Amino acid sequence: MNTPLVTVFIPVYNCEDYIVETLDSMLNQTYKNLEILLVNDGSTDKSVEVINSFNDPRIKLINNEKNMGIPFSRNVGLTRAAGDYLVIMDSDDISVRTRVEEQVKYMENNPEIDAAGSYYIKFNDSNERKIRPSNFTKPEELKIELMFFNPIANPSAIVRMNTVSKHKLTYSLEHFVSQDYGFWAQLSKVGKISIIPEYLLKYRSGHENITKKSKANKTLKRKAVISSIQLDLLNYYEFNLNNDELEIYHDFFSFNYSSIEQIESIINLVQKIKHFGEASRHFDQATFSYVLEDAVFRGITNQRISLLKKLKLCSSLVKSDKTRRYAYIIIKHVYHTIRRY
Repeated sequence: MNTPLVTVFIPVYNCEDYIVETLDSMLNQTYKNLEILLVNDGSTDKSVEVINSFNDPRIKLINNEKNMGIPFSRNVGLTRAAGDYLVIMDSDDISVRTRVEEQVKYMENNPEIDAAGSYYIKFNDSNERKIRPSNFTKPEELKIELMFFNPIANPSAIVRMNTVSKHKLTYSLEHFVSQDYGFWAQLSKVGKISIIPEYLLKYRSGHENITKKSKANKTLKRKAVISSIQLDLLNYYEFNLNNDELEIYHDFFSFNYSSIEQIESIINLVQKIKHFGEASRHFDQATFSYVLEDAVFRGITNQRISLLKKLKLCSSLVKSDKTRRYAYIIIKHVYHTIRRY
């Protein structure tokens, strides 16, 4: 395998409790030809002091003049990265020791791929759980899925920097949340994204990090950002939906739970989307159909409506593996009902 330079990019904000583990996981990678680029966004704790305590020439620290927000810091990373590949990390996560080696090997063996995520392990102080962020791994499938949900675990990703430079890809400064979703959506228009079906990252959860605080403080605006990304993709792929249909679309294909009572409207919308997708010059017809069905099933399970309505939607819109899907809907519905009480 060739050994191209890899830039590991880590945005930093008040991460003194976890940055040592994060850096250790990168400094001890089996792949050695890398630089570790950290962009400090105005931390007020001892993050910078901890980072400076490492004596390794591969570590490069950039300090923003003041707190500029995560999209700005991510764009600094894109601008200052010297590597052929950009490996994305969060300041509280841990990469498995072979992560970079496996991802570079994959990208070198698949020159048509412009970016790739992976499976990951979600963990906290008491347990860990293996996560597959999508049921799909191929570029055509993920391009379609991005219209509905974000299937890429951002801190698990590797990106080909030639693609970023050629197409002048950046993170939108308006996307103070979900900026990764916007970035993958833009990249999917000009390149191919895949998922490596290996668990290459340990994703820390259940603690106070900058991502959680950002989401908590901007919940009301988050949906608007996600909706704007979805709308951009719908327009790009020439899906002509009216305002009422768009409102249902954004609520149904939502990253959070929603409550749409007009199930006939959902059925009509999905049928219209299916017609557009199967007639589109942008997609393979068969692939669009089964990815849409998977997204619809996910949308059904995310609805805060009666179990009977969920099962009716599933009966009308989901054609494959119905017994298993019915069982999943029932189990998840009962689980969330119990949790509410």
